[in-house]
Amino acid sequence: MLETVLTRIILRYAKQYICDTVRTDSLSLWGGDLRIQNFELRTDELAKALGAEESSLRLTRGFVRELRVVVPWNAIRSQSLRVEVHAVDVVFASGASGTQSSATAGIKGNFETDEHVKSQTATSTSPSPSSTPPAPKETSGETLDETSETWLQPLLRNILGNVAVTADTLVAKLLRNGAVATVTVDKLDSKPHSPIWQAGFTPVAVQQPTLYR
Repeated sequence: MLETVLTRIILRYAKQYICDTVRTDSLSLWGGDLRIQNFELRTDELAKALGAEESSLRLTRGFVRELRVVVPWNAIRSQSLRVEVHAVDVVFASGASGTQSSATAGIKGNFETDEHVKSQTATSTSPSPSSTPPAPKETSGETLDETSETWLQPLLRNILGNVAVTADTLVAKLLRNGAVATVTVDKLDSKPHSPIWQAGFTPVAVQQPTLYR
């Protein structure tokens, strides 16, 4: 039951930003290691998240090499669920539309020459049947409302409130009048801390907590 709800929450959030060409309906977190590789981002939703809707710069493309979600099922109450994003490319455009289209096409071509970006794949790693029981299936009569205050809701608060996010190799490109400016960030980390800024898993006791990161 917990695996079903947690998968639903994470995929519901991910679908806001992942293009429809990636199939996510068959993915599961039961194995504890979920990977989605080589996919385009929805530029409209990404622009909203970045606050770039009203900007003079236009977000024209976003691409991610790999999204990985690691769930420590054996210590879910004391260790952080990890979200790792590897190699993100975003392209902004400003200037004449013809120049933008040409430059964007050139950058897109560079992306696609990489042998790891020739196809869009999504995989999940499952443990051996001998060590782990099969994932429970949701029945028609079973309600999995993660918003209701049941035994599940406090547990989800602790899991989602302690998610550790790591992103590496973030590349932002700006196209303007035939020129390309590039900014690269090697690594970004967002990890849970206590109110006195001690790093580590911190229990979340209230419904609308203040998170320290």
